[in-house]
Amino acid sequence: QTNIYQKWNWDLILALLKDFSKLANQTQGDLYERFLDKLFDFFKPENKDGFSSIQLTDSLSNVTCRSLIAFSDLLVYPSRIQSNHIKYIASNIARTLLTSINDALKQSILAMTEDIGRAIITEHDLLSKNSVYYYLFLGRLSKTAFGVEALTESEIFVRLLEMLRMDDCFATSAIVALSSFNYYYDGSCRHFLVQALKTPCMALRLYCTSLLRVILRCNPVAFGTWGVDLLCSQLHDTNQTVVLETVSIIDEALEDKRLTNIFHKQWHALTAVKTKSSYLNDIYHLISARLCSIPFNQLNAD
Repeated sequence: QTNIYQKWNWDLILALLKDFSKLANQTQGDLYERFLDKLFDFFKPENKDGFSSIQLTDSLSNVTCRSLIAFSDLLVYPSRIQSNHIKYIASNIARTLLTSINDALKQSILAMTEDIGRAIITEHDLLSKNSVYYYLFLGRLSKTAFGVEALTESEIFVRLLEMLRMDDCFATSAIVALSSFNYYYDGSCRHFLVQALKTPCMALRLYCTSLLRVILRCNPVAFGTWGVDLLCSQLHDTNQTVVLETVSIIDEALEDKRLTNIFHKQWHALTAVKTKSSYLNDIYHLISARLCSIPFNQLNAD
């Protein structure tokens, strides 16, 4: 009943959200809808006294973050489906929160570029407040087809790409977003990573390159040709630190037989770097030596 979130029973709220699929057919729809509407008001970024205002050091930070992630799991139906059933209503409420986050990002960009209004999600807040968890919300949605569809429809990726074009003004936002997304399926998340690898901000390019190592270690099979192509492209980066990081990742990738065969098939892309400069020529010979150190019986090639 109270609007003071510090007095809410967050353990019960989290349990209700996690068990929503089981409770949906047993709960009064209007009662649960009011419950979700109340949570939406708390989670929306524009609420100055809500979720985004909580300090990361606050004792409620963890449980409210987990509740936000559980709230994202309500979005399990396409927007075109209309129904009075509480499951569909809950899905639409979660979608509305996604739209609210997009509006907050848009407002933050306008505040930075045109000095219009107040930034709702600032770079500084991402380091100290719960607003950083909005990107976990987006990342959670990226694990499902319905979630990616909702992210695209709400123009979240449009906002993130706008941030990339602003050099390092939104570097922290970009890094947190990149760290949250699922890259194991072709689509908007991969496109965002590819664009981030080309950004003018060297620190961000280096971070994205290092992120490829994490993706590689998590699932070499899903990394596959897509990841190998990105590594080959990063060898053309203008910064030597980025190139050296790329070479280090390639060295690790060649430990996997499946990726070794992909590199062998993509050799023409690697040979292109040796004519760029003497430095890249040395890099080419280094990679050549590494590939030649692999026994021929591990290569499915003539």
